Amino acid sequence: GRVSGAMRSLVQAAAAAGKIRADVDSSDVMHALGGIYSAPNTPDWRDRSGRLVKLLMDGLRFGATKASKVPR
Repeated sequence: GRVSGAMRSLVQAAAAAGKIRADVDSSDVMHALGGIYSAPNTPDWRDRSGRLVKLLMDGLRFGATKASKVPR
């Protein structure tokens, strides 16, 4: 589909540019985002989701050749 195709293009471009790890593929990212999306709807969902996205992004950048620093 369109979303998976767009994610594949983004992940491949980021890996080729050295911004994320080269051993990640788009299905890994989609599964991780699906896990964040399916987190329980509790009063702290927004804060938790933000932390999980930051954790995911840190993991994608870990070991990348040209990882950029993103403010937290």
